[in-house]
Amino acid sequence: MLHWLNRAELPQHISSFFRDARTYEAAHFIQKLIGKCSPVLCVGDEWGREYYALTAQGSVVFNLDIAWQPHLPRLTIGDVAHDIPFGDSTFDAVILAEVLEHLFDDARSLREARRVLKDDGLLVVSVPFFNDVPEYHVRLHSAKTVRRLLEHAGFQITRLVFRGGLISFPRIVGLACRVFDRQTVLNQIAEWDWRWGARNNWWMRRSQYYGCYLAAKKSETKDFRALNRDQFSAAATLSRLQPPRG
Repeated sequence: MLHWLNRAELPQHISSFFRDARTYEAAHFIQKLIGKCSPVLCVGDEWGREYYALTAQGSVVFNLDIAWQPHLPRLTIGDVAHDIPFGDSTFDAVILAEVLEHLFDDARSLREARRVLKDDGLLVVSVPFFNDVPEYHVRLHSAKTVRRLLEHAGFQITRLVFRGGLISFPRIVGLACRVFDRQTVLNQIAEWDWRWGARNNWWMRRSQYYGCYLAAKKSETKDFRALNRDQFSAAATLSRLQPPRG
């Protein structure tokens, strides 16, 4: 079977990006999560990783970005945290890959994504975990906090795959790519990491690339205000302050 990279119509300066193991793996994971969904809205795709990977497997992809990207087709300039300039129930899938950690208005952004998704649509998200090093990372996530955020916005996670596997060892990956066919090596590494990521191996948590990819469907919104009211009501507080008996 012809590999998707060979089928993709890639500008020369774009194809070089996919030679990087981390970039290739991200595209591979998102392809798997998206499947045959079309049309797709991709938010913040920058140079076009998701656009070119998904177009190669047959999806029609539209892009939304806060900044102009002259090399990115079907691009609409806009802010996902405000009104997305598309109608309700337009897309089969919406992608926010490495976007949520950049947003102060992350819950509102997810509600906007929910609005433009069809009722049976798919949300695909990726986030790093515990990474506040870049100045533009304004939210810190773990597997639990990203789940709670999605539930607050009206989503339920249907699949979660952790990242940080073999791509944590770039020297070994680089050596393998020099010895063997690079495309074959990158594809095999991505497949291994996908399988291991479903298990969240302990050593992945030690990787600088630790994080997750997830897919979610529309669901009922979880009322975290009510949860806090129940937890911190006067009666609940007083019951916790009662001295121990005996």
